[in-house]
Amino acid sequence: MPAPVFTISPDGSVCTVASLQLTASGGDSYMWEPASGLNNPAISNPVATPETTTSYTVTIHENTCNQTGVLSTTVQVFALQDVKASSSNDLTCSEGSSQLNATGAYTYAWSPATGLNNSNIPDPITTPGNTTLYTVTGEDINGCINTNTVTVKTDFNMNALYLKANSFTPNGDYKNDCFGIKDWGLVQNLDFSIYNRFGERVFHTNDAGTCWDGTYHQLMQDADVYVYVIKAKTACGNIEKKGTVTLIR
Repeated sequence: MPAPVFTISPDGSVCTVASLQLTASGGDSYMWEPASGLNNPAISNPVATPETTTSYTVTIHENTCNQTGVLSTTVQVFALQDVKASSSNDLTCSEGSSQLNATGAYTYAWSPATGLNNSNIPDPITTPGNTTLYTVTGEDINGCINTNTVTVKTDFNMNALYLKANSFTPNGDYKNDCFGIKDWGLVQNLDFSIYNRFGERVFHTNDAGTCWDGTYHQLMQDADVYVYVIKAKTACGNIEKKGTVTLIR
């Protein structure tokens, strides 16, 4: 009678918390060591879920010829990457898009793909119509997968978002020196005027990037309360605002 031939599965690898089935053959009874991480150390094909790289040894016994063999195989464990996800900003009437960003992996897949310019890059641009929870799945070069999430909030309340500061201090310190709407994002068809208490227009512009520095005909205006009137087409629709701003010296 020929001698039994004992075999064992070759070395393998898994990601952390993943499993791999080991196999051995040629005998009637099997005992694997170490038993930790195995679903059953006394069968020919246990499932291994090791926490760290582990060398498993199996003792195989064949009853007919009463022979025993000892074989081993190693399961390498790759740690999961720490995938992180973030967004540059929430969405408002002033900021109609946000840039997502993911790090820690080799390839990325974002879901849902709705509102994304590309769901398979680490840093897509998103323009969701409402508050959205995005999940990014990152895979490293070993095929290990991890996920993370980021929420992009939306607030398209035009009345709340287009409020203006009620005072400014044009004193040359580069802090609140100019009264304007450059933070309103995309603005078209702008008609922006400021009037003094006598109804005289002291400032006017059609350029959203231009603000009032507190002068009129190159003369510094008095500390006082001024009236502004703004008409424009914005990311949230047409807007007309009228209010007062205090010039502080």
